[in-house]
Amino acid sequence: MLTPRRVILAAVALLAVAVTAGVVALLQPPDSSGLAADTYGTRHAGQRGLYETLEELGVPVERRLAPPDASLPTGSTVVLWGPDPDLVATEPRHLDRLRNWIERGGRLVVAPSSVTTMYGGIGSFSGGIGTHDVTIWDALQLDNVSTTRLEADDLPPPINDSADADGPGYGGLLDRLETLARESTSRTVVDVECAGSLAYLSPAVSKLVAPADELSVLSTRGLRGDGIVTFRDASHRERTVVAAFAAGEGEIVVVSDPLLFANLVLAEGDNSVLAAWLVAGDGQPVVFDEFYHGLSVRGNPLWLLTHPAYALLTVALVLLVAAATWRAGVLLGPPLTTPEPSRRTIGEYVDAMSRFFNRGRKTRMFLLEGVYAGVAWKIAREQGLHKGAAEIDEIAAVVARRDPKRAERLRQAAGNVDALRANGVKCPEREVLHAMADLTRCL
Repeated sequence: MLTPRRVILAAVALLAVAVTAGVVALLQPPDSSGLAADTYGTRHAGQRGLYETLEELGVPVERRLAPPDASLPTGSTVVLWGPDPDLVATEPRHLDRLRNWIERGGRLVVAPSSVTTMYGGIGSFSGGIGTHDVTIWDALQLDNVSTTRLEADDLPPPINDSADADGPGYGGLLDRLETLARESTSRTVVDVECAGSLAYLSPAVSKLVAPADELSVLSTRGLRGDGIVTFRDASHRERTVVAAFAAGEGEIVVVSDPLLFANLVLAEGDNSVLAAWLVAGDGQPVVFDEFYHGLSVRGNPLWLLTHPAYALLTVALVLLVAAATWRAGVLLGPPLTTPEPSRRTIGEYVDAMSRFFNRGRKTRMFLLEGVYAGVAWKIAREQGLHKGAAEIDEIAAVVARRDPKRAERLRQAAGNVDALRANGVKCPEREVLHAMADLTRCL
């Protein structure tokens, strides 16, 4: 049965469970259950495969949720893989500090965001990719670099793995499921050439597998990087997918499309080899930046305070709560007078009113008549007579049939009342009280 107490206890228990679940969720890694296009992502656009590949190779690798800054050792590599363009536009100052770190000897590997951003095709952080005042190239001072998207007609024909689906290598159920997953997104193989400072990769990197529907390539506007990786499109035009640029004492390596090293194609062709060499180099520590993937936003609600609108709203709410609390504890103006407690109870009021009422000349006889009439009416009802007090003798006669003593008391009480009536208003108070007592004893 629902009672107010049970309802309150249930509400308190529900609140405790909700707060506990929220705290536990905040303590968990902001991995989006593996659905995002970051190093936690296990879908086709994620980079979980690249991260775990570096771990298996023994490369010191870590994720960083804090904004990139100049506190990192200059002998390490920072990876900005598909940074969200909205976060780049709203938080460019961290990239300015990163540029200074690079010029002091740091190394950066960056791949601009493609259509598949945080959640692998849902859109960017604020709902879509649009035109931004500050881009990743502006923040890194690479004004001559941009990306161009090639459509499927500009790429070599896609590969078809369906012919191998019935072969001996796909006899098991898991192998068949893997084949179906690979066929869900068409891919193409391109022959690549490594030149410049990246020429040392030529013996190990010759073919790359890329999505067949569209692929981004680099446009350097006449600026040729110190090292490049190129391929020939369907029109035999040279296209650049990787370019390395010197920046002070450091280096910036630009990859045209983050999907080149995504889970979808990392294990195919020479993608994993190229990714490992570009990111880890000679085994130097690697830091994957997840701040520009929005993980700090999803994992730390306090990030909203960095935006003026949310900060002003929070400050206003805090001031409102503080003012309400202070107002409840501090009374403005002179102190209020304390009301005097009442010195009378309801019984005292009744007693006082009764004494006041008894001051009248005819009050005693009025009360006696009322008691007399009430007793007669009550006994008459009991005997089924339904008659008034004037027939008291008749009432006593009926009562005498069952209780002669009670009938006798009733006659004597009625006689006492008649005697007092003869005296009029001069009846003493004691005699009136005795007459009332005799009447009530007849009930």
